[in-house]
Amino acid sequence: MTVPRTKRPAVIVGAGAAGLAALHAMQQAGFEVIAFEQGTELGGVWATTKYPSLAMHSKSFSYRFHDFPPLASREPNATGEEVRTYFSAYARAKQVADKIVYGRRVDRIVYRPARSSSRCLVFATDVRTNEPSQHECDVVVCASGFSNSGRPHVPALEGRATSRVRVLHSGELSPEMFDDIVAHRRKVVVLGAGKSAHEILSLFRGTESVADLTWVYVKSLWSTSYEKLYSDPVREPWNAALYFYYMGVQALRRRLGWGRAMKLLQAPLIRTGFLVNPLETESDVCRNRGAIMKADQLAFLKTVRSIRSGVVGLGEQTVLLERGDAIDADYLICATGYDRSANLPALAIETAAGLTDHPLAAQHGFYHHMIDPAVPEVSVFAVAILYSQHVLGLSLAAQWLARFHQGRLVTQPSTAEMTRWIEQRAREFDPWCSGEYLSNGGPYGHQRDKDVLPELFEQMGLDRGLARSLVLKGTDEQGFAKVCDLVARNLVAGKNAAGS
Repeated sequence: MTVPRTKRPAVIVGAGAAGLAALHAMQQAGFEVIAFEQGTELGGVWATTKYPSLAMHSKSFSYRFHDFPPLASREPNATGEEVRTYFSAYARAKQVADKIVYGRRVDRIVYRPARSSSRCLVFATDVRTNEPSQHECDVVVCASGFSNSGRPHVPALEGRATSRVRVLHSGELSPEMFDDIVAHRRKVVVLGAGKSAHEILSLFRGTESVADLTWVYVKSLWSTSYEKLYSDPVREPWNAALYFYYMGVQALRRRLGWGRAMKLLQAPLIRTGFLVNPLETESDVCRNRGAIMKADQLAFLKTVRSIRSGVVGLGEQTVLLERGDAIDADYLICATGYDRSANLPALAIETAAGLTDHPLAAQHGFYHHMIDPAVPEVSVFAVAILYSQHVLGLSLAAQWLARFHQGRLVTQPSTAEMTRWIEQRAREFDPWCSGEYLSNGGPYGHQRDKDVLPELFEQMGLDRGLARSLVLKGTDEQGFAKVCDLVARNLVAGKNAAGS
């Protein structure tokens, strides 16, 4: 006698913020869930990045799952350790901590559309023993950092094999390494000009080692002024207006391109100090923006010796620059981001003629930045562009994703509708997904698709206005908490109504 299966199995790839949100939402929706995490702890990029100054740039209250209390921190901005503690508390509270298998890498997925169940076959490997395993399931959610993090990227450098310069990714800089650098006055080159570079360089503030630093960059990220962003809306209402003005400029930038008119439109954002940049004053603020910066950090970074150039190789004890310089160095710290598609499993589609490769990272786009219409049961959880606070965006998108896989959206999209949506978004974001903007099929995280979250809300039976309220209240601690609580209650009420 065959015992009927009561719960549909789902495999989650990764146990960072995205994986935890997916685990909870899918389990809440009645799936039998398991997550495979190739590392040894949960937390994603927060677990693999350990440099001493790792911290949030925004205030802690806004870094939260929609149905879980906000992150509590000793200071207004949580440290990396506090973020990891928050994730662990969430996993325990939502009863998904025991659903995570560590040291298990997902290598390949075979999608079998002709089957009525178990359409996905997942091939995994135990990274400690190299033992392979196979897992049948109905749904796979790839929450491995696509479009936001992924595998740390260090550029290939000629001469590295024979050089005595120690090369490491910014996420590998440990407290012990930092202490060695300061104690022995090691010469350090920091490559990159984004959030991680800002934090690495700021570690040396107040030490004699500042004189031993060289900051090398090709393009410098613009940041939102922390003081402007969190100013009193009663005394300084224009700062909130500037934020929405920036969103409007960003939308126009995708249509108008870069020229005199766009420079004039961006000028108020720079002149008012709403957007700041320690290295550049006239570059395109829509081309590179992805951090929040405090005034004291900005002032310090302006004092660091900087060179605009690429790095092309290493000498015996030097870093070789594209412009021809050779800089003496003991360390080259690469704050050069992540290969966003590197951790995506290989994917093949089973047909009568055999298996056809279907690499997810090579696809034109995804419906709501999550669903490939050709393989709808294999989701790509790339929702950094859904909402400015990633964890909240992940949490809310996971609720939509669970309902999509249940077939329980208010209006379930057809394959044709999803394909048209992707084509429309591809036209809009095309300038930001090619050439120097290439981000493996998705626009850079700061090029957020502001229309997606309201669409997700509407398809879940929620008021679209709630999505806008989350943005409007994003810097108001009490107001933001009230909207999150309201969204959580409405989602539960909708779930109960659907189940009655």
